[in-house]
Amino acid sequence: MINIESLKHKGLIKIVGHPNADFDCMVSGYLLKYIFTQLGIVSKFVLQDMNVDELFESIAHEIKFDYELCFNLKEEDTLFLVDHTANYKQ
Repeated sequence: MINIESLKHKGLIKIVGHPNADFDCMVSGYLLKYIFTQLGIVSKFVLQDMNVDELFESIAHEIKFDYELCFNLKEEDTLFLVDHTANYKQ
């Protein structure tokens, strides 16, 4: 369970989608950024590479959605991953 109050005190949280972000990855990031903003949590949606979905890019420009490219995520960054898959040992 996520503790909203603790997220408010983390500083900037980078919302990160997978490399080669497709439309659903980018919309997931957009929606989480919106929710975080409503909750008073400071965040920014970042992409890991230049492969930006053209449809999302045009819509983001139209609605003035701010995101950035971030090629050097650091170990000390606070990250919140969206639209990732992982294999966890059971």
